[in-house]
Amino acid sequence: MAEFAYRQDQLREAFQAALEAVDLKGSFRQPGNAEWEGTAARAAYLPVDYSCAMMDYQLCYWNGNAKPTSDLSLVLHLSLIHI
Repeated sequence: MAEFAYRQDQLREAFQAALEAVDLKGSFRQPGNAEWEGTAARAAYLPVDYSCAMMDYQLCYWNGNAKPTSDLSLVLHLSLIHI
């Protein structure tokens, strides 16, 4: 399991580097993350698959069945105004 956790960190670092390469900022979802929940609450429509409760359930389900699963969900911080 430790090897998988290390690969998850590498994936997050690669995602972060890719975002920075195109001048975007993002925050990865963490359990209980108020930023993700607030963003979801402001959405006009949110498929149930993207709710925190469903993602937490799916992660627990897959990890509990010896299928290591990583959550790479993130919130993109977009600015519509460039000066």
